[in-house]
Amino acid sequence: MTTLALGTRNLKFAGRGFAIAATVMLLSTSASAQKHGPKAPAAAAAAPAAAAPSTGGKMRSLAETLPKEAKAEYDDAIVLVRNNDFKGALAKFEAAHFKFPDPRLLWNMATCEKNLQHYGKSLTLVRRYIEEGKGLLAESDIQDAKNIEEGLASLTTTLKFVVKTTGASISIDGEVVGSPEKPLLVNVGEHTVVAKKDDFADLQTKVSGPGRGTVEVPIELKPLVHEAQLAIRAGASDTIALDGKVVGTGSFRGTVKSGGHSVKVTAPGKVAYEKEVALRDHENRDLQVTLEEKKGSIIPWVLVGVGVVAAAGATTGIYFAAKPGREDGVPGGSLPPNIVNTAYRF
Repeated sequence: MTTLALGTRNLKFAGRGFAIAATVMLLSTSASAQKHGPKAPAAAAAAPAAAAPSTGGKMRSLAETLPKEAKAEYDDAIVLVRNNDFKGALAKFEAAHFKFPDPRLLWNMATCEKNLQHYGKSLTLVRRYIEEGKGLLAESDIQDAKNIEEGLASLTTTLKFVVKTTGASISIDGEVVGSPEKPLLVNVGEHTVVAKKDDFADLQTKVSGPGRGTVEVPIELKPLVHEAQLAIRAGASDTIALDGKVVGTGSFRGTVKSGGHSVKVTAPGKVAYEKEVALRDHENRDLQVTLEEKKGSIIPWVLVGVGVVAAAGATTGIYFAAKPGREDGVPGGSLPPNIVNTAYRF
């Protein structure tokens, strides 16, 4: 028979024929719970015949009751307990209980949790042991478990999550809370609660409570606001457009959606300013815009000058062509009468 020490007295765990010295509960309890063994659990009805009580009314030990697959997990757990690997032993006891839900395994699991200093989890398992063992365990066994329950209660506090944001994932000290709608027993002391949900800002809060106390933890997340602040300062008469829409003259300041935006600043006779800006959530961005004067072009003036000269030449040609002739006494030239050559000489 395997024995796990419980303070000043021992709680017997039916197992292989060697003793395991391991400090477990701080409180003492009766050895009768496992020495005599509880009545066969309800699940035993569907289990192999080995789970049935032996002749003479005495119940089989836990090691004798477990079917082969569950027994293998149980045996591994005992070896791990022997080596003070309570985390590994807990996983093995849980596996054995999954395969064959004997309430006595809950007690073993509670013992491992206690040695891991998870008093809230240990207390939860002790209460399950009491509840699921009703009608199966002797009254003395139930009373012993209640004594342990009383001692553990002083080391724990109860958290009640008041969830106002449905669908949020809640964790405490990095461990996900599977059923936030149920009260959660935790060790006394400070704990970190984190709640998350897509498109909502994360919530992180510190909670603590006294032994045997109850603390309400509100879970209300705020939707993420995909907005930013944008300020644009330009010349007093400059026109400011945002995403193709005029939003001000001289300056603009406002709340815009985070992401990409097109900014354009214009003014007569000045070079337009255009820029794409990308804004992060909650960012504050200031843009100072100074427009440059447009530079003059020589080409138009050249064209105008040529036009003036051409026009002057045409006028001269018309004037001389229309003149009736030279004065009397002046010899005529060699060109045909009334024609004067006004072509460019250079």
